[in-house]
Amino acid sequence: MKITRLGILLLGITAILIGLSTSIISLYIFSFAFGVSAGFFESAFNQTILDLYPNAKGTMVNLVHSAYGFGSIIGPITAVALIIQFDNWRLVTSYSEP
Repeated sequence: MKITRLGILLLGITAILIGLSTSIISLYIFSFAFGVSAGFFESAFNQTILDLYPNAKGTMVNLVHSAYGFGSIIGPITAVALIIQFDNWRLVTSYSEP
């Protein structure tokens, strides 16, 4: 549970920092930190799913991970539409992070 909380906290902080980045180098650094914190959250989240559904572990983990496929299709399309509409990548990035 502590790793889950740490992951969520780091995700929030790094998402804000990505939106506030002023150079490509800072964007890369904050994006890397975001990926590391997402790894913390992901590993803890998988274990939580396994603990919650002991009789259907495989089914539930696969169901949860199927959402990544939908998000990988819908997310970029939505982000491009918002960037075109608002002409501000920082605004879109700040609101699109989990």
